[in-house]
Amino acid sequence: MPLPFDPVSQWSTPARPLWKCGHGHRVRGSLNGQDFRGAVVERSGTFWLQLEEASGAAPSLGRGQWVDVLIEPEDT
Repeated sequence: MPLPFDPVSQWSTPARPLWKCGHGHRVRGSLNGQDFRGAVVERSGTFWLQLEEASGAAPSLGRGQWVDVLIEPEDT
């Protein structure tokens, strides 16, 4: 899901290596009240929330659905 902010500016922390060819921010939060872990990554100038498959939060979402999201970096 696209995010309306730049995590580097918002959190004052640089992106870190997440896997062999990607950088971003490890995050935790809640999506419609369901806890999740994931990452914020940049693709083509937009920041995206990428959920871990095991979180179980993504399958209940429909395209274009409004959601309540709380998100924070894991290193806080």
